Amino acid sequence: MSPHFSTDLRFSQQQILAPQLQQSLKLLQVPAMELQAMIDRQLISNPTLELYDPNNESDSEDMKSFDPDIQDKENAREERSQTLTSENNDLLINSDTDNPDKVFEKELETLISEDENWKSYYESEDLPRGTVNRTESVSYNERKPNDDSDYEFRMQSIPASRSLVDELREQYLSMDFSLEDHEIFEYIIGSLDKNGFLTETSEEIAEETGFPLNHVKKIIDVFKKFDPPGIGAEDLRECLLIQLERENKKNTQAYVLIDEYFDELLHNRRERIAKGLKITNESLEKIIEEIGHLDPKPGRDLSTGSAIVIKPDIIVTPREDGDYDVITNDNLLPYIRINPKIKNYVKKKAFNKKELSELRNEIREGESFINNLQFRKRTVLAVAEAIVEAQKDFLLEGPMALKPLCMKEIADKVGVHEATVSRTVNDKYMDTPQGIYEMRYFFSSHVENSDGEDISTNAIKAKLKEIIKNEDKKKPLSDAKLAELLKMAGYPVARRTVVKYRKALGILNTRQRKIFV
Repeated sequence: MSPHFSTDLRFSQQQILAPQLQQSLKLLQVPAMELQAMIDRQLISNPTLELYDPNNESDSEDMKSFDPDIQDKENAREERSQTLTSENNDLLINSDTDNPDKVFEKELETLISEDENWKSYYESEDLPRGTVNRTESVSYNERKPNDDSDYEFRMQSIPASRSLVDELREQYLSMDFSLEDHEIFEYIIGSLDKNGFLTETSEEIAEETGFPLNHVKKIIDVFKKFDPPGIGAEDLRECLLIQLERENKKNTQAYVLIDEYFDELLHNRRERIAKGLKITNESLEKIIEEIGHLDPKPGRDLSTGSAIVIKPDIIVTPREDGDYDVITNDNLLPYIRINPKIKNYVKKKAFNKKELSELRNEIREGESFINNLQFRKRTVLAVAEAIVEAQKDFLLEGPMALKPLCMKEIADKVGVHEATVSRTVNDKYMDTPQGIYEMRYFFSSHVENSDGEDISTNAIKAKLKEIIKNEDKKKPLSDAKLAELLKMAGYPVARRTVVKYRKALGILNTRQRKIFV
């Protein structure tokens, strides 16, 4: 039978985002800590970018000195020559000052060499891994790696101690997941209690995030494979089983004991366990000793002093007229710009065609990155202003005055897509007269009170927290009683809803809250 060949043409439509738009969306999505790391990577990979301090007069003068539109060619040459004389005397000893092109080339070599030194420094094994955390803008100012000022700059660049939250984020960010999956991971991290156990079911997470249940379950399964072993477990039993499984001990008696006799172990019914496993008491003691080496609280670092220090992206301050000023926290991230010297060299065409093409591409990429950073700043500010306008009662009275708010309302006010608002508020924080809150906190669903008014679920949670805080610790309130008190306060919710909100707040059940002393 002879072979048969045919041509099958199929047409499909695909939406492919341009690289610049992809970068813009990525910058908008990430928190400040991760954005700092992205800026650092750009500074390392793109020699045309530099840090600068807008409050530094020398930086401002530097911009003027190398702008060919301000001065004519002769003045620019003279000023560049003077700059080289003061900053790079060693280069001018054997140079021809009458040939500015040679001067340009030698100064460029210095800048590129300096950039390589910085690359070597950042990539060295001695440098602590992680993001760079600067509390204030730093001016690059042509630092040489052996200068005292350079040493100070490096010391300021050493990252603060990393928390478990940082490590969990690092794990999912290192994997191939979409921005939507990142939202689920962040919600899971926010739903962990102080021991690292998940306080919400997959059904509750799916309902809150709006993602399909099956997909949420898959993300939870991935999360449970993160380090430390046992993180994200539903309870202590699953936590210990995960740890044994990670140690390749699934087929051991220790695993069977936890899997089938966990309740007996908690109640110290050792004879029943030994009989069920058909082992001696001595063997049982060895197994229990082995289990004792497991970590019952893999998330303990979530509640220690090593937790990240939240730095707000937005600062809200009251005015005398009763309104509010909303500004961005400009100390959160460094200022970057295109190195004015290199940009001027390109305009003067001081290179061969290949070098010129490469530098122009790097300048374009640098300018695109800076423009995307500016877009991020404007968008975050616009969304924050709209939130403040919608939640003025909260700013004045606190969490219980929080109004129901959906992202579509803010999207309509700002004039962007709802998905853009979702990306904007992700992991961004706002410093308000009521304290620092994640921007996502201001969005919540609602329930209807007896008067037909909409009440924010976050306001209900705040009221629930207040009631439990003021309860008799020797006789804590049951979930049914809490539901009754909330109803009396104008928040009609069912007992199961109280349970859901209580878990989301990380509050223990009635029995666990009881104090016997």
